[in-house]
Amino acid sequence: MANDPGSCNDSRVPHSTASRWSGDRGGATTRGARLAAVATGLLAAVPLVLWLVVSSRDHYFRDELYFVIAGRHPDLGYVDFPMMTAWLASVSDEIFGDSLVGLRVFPALAGSATVALTALMAREMGGGPLARFLAALATLVAPVFLATNALFGPDAFDRTLWVAGCFVLARMLRHDDPRLWLVFGAIAALGLLTKMTMLVFGFAVVVGLLAGGRWRLLLNPWALGGGAIALAGLAPYLLWQLKHDWPTLTFWANYGGKLADLSWGEFALQQILGMNPVALPLWVAGLYFLLFGWSGRSFRPLGLAFLAVLALCLITRAKSYFLAPAYPALLAAGGVLLADTRAAVRWLVVGPYAVLLAVSGVPMAIAAAPILPPDTTARILAIMGPERLRQEKNATAELPQYLSDRYGWEEMVATVASVYHGLSPEEQREACILVGNYGRAAAIDFYGPPPAISGHNNYFLWGPRDCTGRVVITTGQSDRALRPIFRRIDRMATVTCAYCMPSENHLPVWVAQGATRPMATIWPSLKHFE
Repeated sequence: MANDPGSCNDSRVPHSTASRWSGDRGGATTRGARLAAVATGLLAAVPLVLWLVVSSRDHYFRDELYFVIAGRHPDLGYVDFPMMTAWLASVSDEIFGDSLVGLRVFPALAGSATVALTALMAREMGGGPLARFLAALATLVAPVFLATNALFGPDAFDRTLWVAGCFVLARMLRHDDPRLWLVFGAIAALGLLTKMTMLVFGFAVVVGLLAGGRWRLLLNPWALGGGAIALAGLAPYLLWQLKHDWPTLTFWANYGGKLADLSWGEFALQQILGMNPVALPLWVAGLYFLLFGWSGRSFRPLGLAFLAVLALCLITRAKSYFLAPAYPALLAAGGVLLADTRAAVRWLVVGPYAVLLAVSGVPMAIAAAPILPPDTTARILAIMGPERLRQEKNATAELPQYLSDRYGWEEMVATVASVYHGLSPEEQREACILVGNYGRAAAIDFYGPPPAISGHNNYFLWGPRDCTGRVVITTGQSDRALRPIFRRIDRMATVTCAYCMPSENHLPVWVAQGATRPMATIWPSLKHFE
């Protein structure tokens, strides 16, 4: 549809930009282009290699334990996430067993794919080898991506799918090819099987196309077909919600109260920190390229979609990293703009800037994941303070939450197990373990003694199992909360851990006996979705 408003006659990137930096000269690829292409490929491999090496000496993160246990309870959905993450955890369980390295193969691959897709997006925007290299490098050294791809969880896959969607949209805009809606719909379907934020991305794309004058791309059978494919990915979670009376709505209503109430200035600061301060000029240049650049006019909907996501994040007080998957489009565009300069500028400015980006990746990686021992990491982070990295209202200690929630689970399980094994054989046969959150419950299920029960999120739906309430080991509860439920409580131990979250340290372990009511009657009062 070459006559779409807002598109140029050819609707492709202007020939001067595409040919100038394509690296081709009469069909022969220059030596510099080959080197840049090889370097870009090596950058894409870094997340896979780095995070698998780090994982070989790392600890399970709180949510990773929960996802592994969810994978052992196959379903169409869960209170706090759709089915894909649990399904991948189940696949990992079958292939690798209880291997943290095996579990993290998936997010590491997702990290490599994100870097590669950003480079390919730069190519679609007319960028040659240098542009692609800059875009890939800036994506690689962004702390928000480094931290996400060092953990198994829906965020890693969700962000890669966003970037894949942006790449397909860029190709659609360049070639004016609505048939690509079918590919976009398949990506969106996978995204909706992974995380509901894909709905935000879909909304932003529609806003971008309408505001960018490319509305004709929405009015064709291919767009309807892509939408139908995307909705197919939402169907399993909708069926699960109907069956369980829409628990995720309650979860999101309560979850919002846990978020750090950032001002817009604090939100902006965390964008700069999360994307790497050195990358700021690149993504600002990319936003300019998409919104105002002549060469970027065909891709204006991508810039407008970014602004739509930003507006939603500010209005809803979302976590600052919710915006992260929208940045690679800006980094790709920024790479194209910076690379489209005279040779002297490239050597004097772009070259040193690329070196600075690469060097900045070292401290960014150290801050994002446990590459170094926790005491060393804590000393390094003390310079900026973990509080600056806070996303929730929970207190942090020496390490920010995304690092400290890797520690303390084995110590907690060992303490609870020692109390369990201290019971008489008769009491052990009766005993059940009741804990307050899914992190403790999943750790006990993964490492420890009898299976745990909890009223937190999907553990509530898994129920009290065969717990009678006659002998209950519980940790993290106050005596004030326990006395109305049990006739007798005795404090038997205390959980202590180094570098863990303060909320998981110095926890009392109680043996409670003689529930005042049947556990089936008590159970509804223990439910908390948050």
